Amino acid sequence: MNQDNWASASSLAGFGTPTGRNSQNRPSFQSADQFSLDPEVFSPDGDGVDDFMRLHYSLPHDGYFGSLYIYNVAGHLVTQPINNQSWNQSGIVRWDGQLDSGLRAPVGTYILRVELLTAEGDRIRWKDTCVLAGKL
Repeated sequence: MNQDNWASASSLAGFGTPTGRNSQNRPSFQSADQFSLDPEVFSPDGDGVDDFMRLHYSLPHDGYFGSLYIYNVAGHLVTQPINNQSWNQSGIVRWDGQLDSGLRAPVGTYILRVELLTAEGDRIRWKDTCVLAGKL
C-alpha cells in the first residue's frame, strides 16, 4: 500500500468507515440527462443531412476541465477533439468524422468518452457510442 495515496475518514466519521464511503470520497456526478448525442447515426458526406454528430452537455456548474476521446470498436483512440480544456456549464461539441490525421474516419461504430474534473476534485465520466454511416 502506498501511504501517499491513502486518506482516512475524518474524525467526525470515526476515522474509519469499513465497507462504506468515507468522508474523503467525492461523488461522481453522472446523469443520463447530462449528455446526449444528436444524431446517434451521422453521415459526414456533405449532403447537408446529419453531416455532424453533436454532443450536447449540461454540467452542474462551471469549473470543469477535461477531454473528449473517440475510439474505434477495437478500442484504439482515433481522435481527441478536446484535450484537457475548460468546458462551459453547457454547450455542444461537434464531430465531423475527421481523424487527427485529417482523413475521414471509416464507416463504423465509435465510442465516445468524456473525462471531466474540477480543482475541488469533482469528477464526471461519461461514455456512449455513435455510428458514422456512409453510402454503399
